[in-house]
Amino acid sequence: MINNTNYILDGYDLSKIFDNSIKPISFAEDPRKYISNNGSIIYSVWDKEDKFIYIRISGLQKSLEKRSPLS
Repeated sequence: MINNTNYILDGYDLSKIFDNSIKPISFAEDPRKYISNNGSIIYSVWDKEDKFIYIRISGLQKSLEKRSPLS
């Protein structure tokens, strides 16, 4: 696990984004099991050979109070 304070942005600890010990979640799994019902998320997509495909932010479509990363 990464314990690095270099991944703090606007007071938020983003170190889990760079933690290779966290098991990836497949698109085949139900995302509601892992994702909050409100707010925004940053996620990355990798292929089965661990090749990076893209990174995206979800849940930015509405005002802060109405954001849903599952929308």
